[in-house]
Amino acid sequence: MPRYFFNVSNTLEHRDPQGMPLADELTARRHAKRMASNLAARLPPSVLPLKLIVTNENGDSLCEEEISVGGPRAGV
Repeated sequence: MPRYFFNVSNTLEHRDPQGMPLADELTARRHAKRMASNLAARLPPSVLPLKLIVTNENGDSLCEEEISVGGPRAGV
């Protein structure tokens, strides 16, 4: 099963060291949307905006979710 990494970026990038095995890229994108919504609801506005960047095992960027006050917005 492929492994996907969910990295968070603001002024610095915080890399996901373990990643998560998921069935496919579509499942990883769906997980990123849920994760972004969760973070938007839980984090204080002072740390926003953030980006959640999903990469595969090769380091290729698959999608980005911008996390901002008012909820996430889909990126690339």
